[in-house]
Amino acid sequence: MHQGFPSLLTGLIALNVLGCRVPVHEDMSFLVISMDTVRADHIGAQDASGHPLSPSLNAFAAESMVYSRAFAQSNETLFSHTALFTGRNPSHWGDLSYLSYRLPADAPTLASLLSRAGYQTEAIVAGGHLSPGFGLTVGFQRYQSMQDFSSFQETVPRAQERLAALAETDRPFLLFVHGYDAHSPYVKPGTLFRPDTPDYEGELLQLARNPLTVERIYGDRYYPEFLPGSLTGASGRDVLDPEVFTELERHAETHPGQQLSAEDLAFLQGTYDAAIRNLDFFVGVLLEDLAAQGLAERTTVVVLADHGEDLLDHGFFNHRFSLHDENIHVPLMIRTPGQAPGVVTDPVALTDVLPSVLSLAELSVPAELSAPLAAGTDPDRVVYAESLRGEQSWRSRHGRLIARGDTVQWVGSEEGGALSSEAEQVLRQAHTAARSDQ
Repeated sequence: MHQGFPSLLTGLIALNVLGCRVPVHEDMSFLVISMDTVRADHIGAQDASGHPLSPSLNAFAAESMVYSRAFAQSNETLFSHTALFTGRNPSHWGDLSYLSYRLPADAPTLASLLSRAGYQTEAIVAGGHLSPGFGLTVGFQRYQSMQDFSSFQETVPRAQERLAALAETDRPFLLFVHGYDAHSPYVKPGTLFRPDTPDYEGELLQLARNPLTVERIYGDRYYPEFLPGSLTGASGRDVLDPEVFTELERHAETHPGQQLSAEDLAFLQGTYDAAIRNLDFFVGVLLEDLAAQGLAERTTVVVLADHGEDLLDHGFFNHRFSLHDENIHVPLMIRTPGQAPGVVTDPVALTDVLPSVLSLAELSVPAELSAPLAAGTDPDRVVYAESLRGEQSWRSRHGRLIARGDTVQWVGSEEGGALSSEAEQVLRQAHTAARSDQ
């Protein structure tokens, strides 16, 4: 139903952009906006009535460098943001386990590197897996964490306050702003809720407000008696057990569950679309305020998502089940003052953001990191990702290889066909090389 980035990109300026450097403001600041749980195909998409889901972000994309094949390095918030903040794969910092994972206090992060260069570094996050206890505060001089799993409706007003304060100084800044609008439950507050299914009065109307409801859905059936397990992580917070999917599959073998109707499923899908509208509105407010504060001409704005959401494409609603595109193909747009807009279709990674920001700030990029996006992209690149459930993924522009232990799954081309022998060879070599390094 959703065409997302493909349809959006046809309306943008088609440039063969390999990222030529442009003059930038000598005190370039950075606003990084992280939209939690947003699939790439829902930015630039339209609803059933033909109305855009993301008008504010569509306008922003028309002014930005759009990376249409951007992939996260994990399908979970904590690990994906670790990759974003450090430019390294999540497992570089330890085993992916909520029982022990924590970023070291001396880790060279985007915030710490900019802080050492004289930047004011601040973050306003929506709690949850970005709460301070998980260790991602490294390098931020100010780190505000709101109520767990809250919306841009809560974080954007705080960001506006900080922008007003930052505008009073000449000091360059990094401001990171995050919201869980599209994270389940998708029914965040606001007037944009439920425009697709206004007449729905089914059981899920109330159940959708419970964060465990979507964790009890497998295929087209709802299992109300299923109780997902939880773990207590290193931060002292309870998190959903990653084996919840296996547990639900086993549960479904011996319990009939409740059949969900087409109307039920359309309602749940509609709540996700409503969440996209909600976040689009508030991100638009923040971007307008950046201009109103007189900061837009000296601020590079990076808009991205940390991962997507399965939405039953592979049997579950949750993003943690697999490393398929639905869960790790994410929007990535960068608007830099003085740089023309364009579209890059080569594969890129969220780990590319840190070196790209350092390059725009005219700071040295550590040799162990990827090259800045401004230095060009590689059409033959293979992008790596990993998950808490032990999966690893290698994604090229031709397809994907997903491995879990000795089990290998080949995912075909974007056009739906089988992988060519050449594409399969590239992915197999990447997989083999990784296994030899372990």
